[in-house]
Amino acid sequence: MTLSLSEVSRSGSTLTLGVFVDPDATVAADGIGSFEFRIGFDPTVATYVAGSLAGPTGATAIPNEDGAATGEVRLGGFALPAVSDLTAAFATLDIVIVDPVAAVEIDLTQILLDGTTFADVSSDLETLNSAPTLAAPLADQAATEDAAFSFVVPGGTFADVDAGDALTLSAASAGGDALPDWLSFDAATETFSGTPGDDDVGDVSVEVAATDGAGATATDVFDLTVENVNDAPTVATPLEDRTATQNVAVSFAVPQGAFADVDAEDVLTLSATVAGGGALPDWLSFDPASGAFSGTPGADDVGDLSVEVT
Repeated sequence: MTLSLSEVSRSGSTLTLGVFVDPDATVAADGIGSFEFRIGFDPTVATYVAGSLAGPTGATAIPNEDGAATGEVRLGGFALPAVSDLTAAFATLDIVIVDPVAAVEIDLTQILLDGTTFADVSSDLETLNSAPTLAAPLADQAATEDAAFSFVVPGGTFADVDAGDALTLSAASAGGDALPDWLSFDAATETFSGTPGDDDVGDVSVEVAATDGAGATATDVFDLTVENVNDAPTVATPLEDRTATQNVAVSFAVPQGAFADVDAEDVLTLSATVAGGGALPDWLSFDPASGAFSGTPGADDVGDLSVEVT
């Protein structure tokens, strides 16, 4: 005959384990006589709460619970009936998991009252650990280009029903890639921080994972939007001085790339004046569309002229 030990129900850290008989086993109609169960486990991992024997109608159970603090529990016994009468667990015990990270091994030995071992069962219940869960989804966040950003993962975002189970948070870009260079995460304080630049403008999806001591995890993803701040154009290549000749037409264009703007979507519009803000002389014109100067200076225009292009 084969016995098995498995979880019947769970309430928080309390587990109810049941002893079952292999339904294919063959047992005489009048049973096999009285017996005693001896159940053992590591008391630093689990604590015994209660046990019971669920015998058939008319059977007499003889509870005998000893050594619960040391991890040894004895439940004894009644005449085992025919297997057809054992449709549910005929012995149960409740234990509280003290260390949710450790594997809980339950050793079950059925012993006849004369001390002869009838059957041994060992069950390694490594799956007793409950994984963390997402309790409160993270809200999307916004950062501003060139401004310091900080965000603390709110307490209570993740939960774990296992008493005493400490959760460790980690963060990455959704999909598993590393966080952007500008953004860091401090697991000790559960804080994101950093200062995004112009190249970081846009959206990034961030995944936060909570991991318990057994390696089980829960995750959530929030979107972080970096909002653009307008950056002024800069002079990339200084303009060269030019020479014109009296009564000779002159034409030249501002070179491409003379000015730059780190804002990718910005379009630059050029204008030209005399340095200091005055209008260009009558002979000289400027076309903003092409960025070209043109004209023919006369005798009255001979001399130096400082032109400012903006």
